[in-house]
Amino acid sequence: MLPINDGDVQDQAAAEWQRIAEYEGDTYLTQGWIDDGASVEQAMAEAQDPAFLCLCLDLGGLAPILADRHATAGLKRALIGCDAAVLSVLGRYVKRATPRRRPGPRPREGRFLRDMVGELRGQGLTYGQIARRIWGDPAKRNLASAHYRQYQRAAGSR
Repeated sequence: MLPINDGDVQDQAAAEWQRIAEYEGDTYLTQGWIDDGASVEQAMAEAQDPAFLCLCLDLGGLAPILADRHATAGLKRALIGCDAAVLSVLGRYVKRATPRRRPGPRPREGRFLRDMVGELRGQGLTYGQIARRIWGDPAKRNLASAHYRQYQRAAGSR
């Protein structure tokens, strides 16, 4: 058995993704079986098989399936029919493909809300005016106050 070189595998994967991105036809998967000697009907049946769709989702993702009209039709049929295996693998694919964000506050317009509130408070605005300017609702003045306390706490630790 030959040793697997990770660099070669990564190069092959990158080349395959490039090929998928540049592919303009609609028989990406079935054409491989046809080239190997299978009939068009056999290739279509293989591409629409739920077991194959599960394997393809696990290994190659959604792009190869969407590049083939027959596989796409099979995936649609499996989803409409609520095929448990396909739904499970698709759920894992979505969970894997969704990047996790870091915990903590998110900058808004390139700045943290506490810094925006601190700057507006420094200009002499009241909490109600700050809340109206940021959230469009002066009733959120308590939220503006909380962000200002965070601003003061962060400024004290600097």
